[in-house]
Amino acid sequence: MASAAMLDVVDQDGLSIRFRRDSDLDACLALLRLVHERDSYPVIWPDDAAAWVSGRGALTAWVAERAGVIVGQVSLRPAAGTPVPVWEAGTGLASEWLGVVSRLFVDPGHRRTGTGRTLLQVAVVEARRRRLQPVLDVLIRNRDACLLYESQGWRRLGRFIWDMPDGSTEPAYAYTLV
Repeated sequence: MASAAMLDVVDQDGLSIRFRRDSDLDACLALLRLVHERDSYPVIWPDDAAAWVSGRGALTAWVAERAGVIVGQVSLRPAAGTPVPVWEAGTGLASEWLGVVSRLFVDPGHRRTGTGRTLLQVAVVEARRRRLQPVLDVLIRNRDACLLYESQGWRRLGRFIWDMPDGSTEPAYAYTLV
């Protein structure tokens, strides 16, 4: 895998990974809408979907393209929020040493093509380049995502509860890459 610091990473199947640009936001939003309608990710459509995709405070983000069409996205952000105590306890590291792989979503028509794995790897390479321990969280209901992470060597650290914007709660797992 090429360095995440490179502007473009292209694999043999024509998948291109590059840094997300502001001009990609509309395409990412359209893709997120498709993922939300099919998979309920995110569970509740955000009031400000553009801010959700952009991940205010993100360290960096990438998109995946095939034939010039955005088919996935991932970002890397500092650790914050509800999962932090589980990540800290499970890794033995303070939150400032954690890099959260976040906002990973892939077009349903491009799943099982390596797109999600490649985006995940790029984010991990960048976290490690920054000397951050990669962590992530996922709702327990997202079985396919859990299987992807676990197949790539991520270790489940524990459970926690997300408070959702509508007042409901969702159980989630916290992971780290070993």
